[in-house]
Amino acid sequence: QCWEYVEIWTKQFELGGTYLAGNTDRSYVTTGLNLEKSDNDNLFEFEIGGRWGQSNGVRDANRWYGNATLDIARTSNWIIFFTNKNTYDEFENLDWRGTISSGLGYRFINEDEKRLIIRIGPGGTREIYNSPTLKRTTFDMFAELEFKWPLSDHVKLEHKQTWTPSLDVAQILRVTTETGVLFKLDNKDRWNLRMGLLQVYNSFPNAGRKKSDYTGSVSLVYTRK
Repeated sequence: QCWEYVEIWTKQFELGGTYLAGNTDRSYVTTGLNLEKSDNDNLFEFEIGGRWGQSNGVRDANRWYGNATLDIARTSNWIIFFTNKNTYDEFENLDWRGTISSGLGYRFINEDEKRLIIRIGPGGTREIYNSPTLKRTTFDMFAELEFKWPLSDHVKLEHKQTWTPSLDVAQILRVTTETGVLFKLDNKDRWNLRMGLLQVYNSFPNAGRKKSDYTGSVSLVYTRK
């Protein structure tokens, strides 16, 4: 019943890469697929993607993710949300990090080109690390800010930040921040050039790993509505 008025999926595919050969051999690939289905009240979003790269034959980037979010509303700006986020990162020594959460959110702005949504609720995270082996489960508070805004007729900003501070292990805080600036390449807003920055912060990383990782990317984005 809640999906009676849903008409279509919005599909967005992102692909970027770098290749150098000669005195330096480097190859990097960034890819992502985002599927979104919504009506005036409800939204379901699924995204999957990652980054792989090597320099002079040695792999130095290998991170993949898969996330799903369901927002349910009843003709108001308040929503009930359910979310599941999953990450693999070879160079964080992370075999898997899975987070589930449910709670309340509020849509301050929810238009085709403009969006400002917050989501807050309890959650849980399971982490499995290697070298050394560590398995950790925490009870968390989940908080997320989602923001989209046109900067001009040809440029738009996308920003999402997720906080998962642990409630039972005080020193654990995880923050993922992803920001992108998209430059329109055609009049139908199907093709965009995206410049992005991803920061992943973990206050309690596996032994020998740093707390923060930064990833910059330039990619071509195709959107079909």
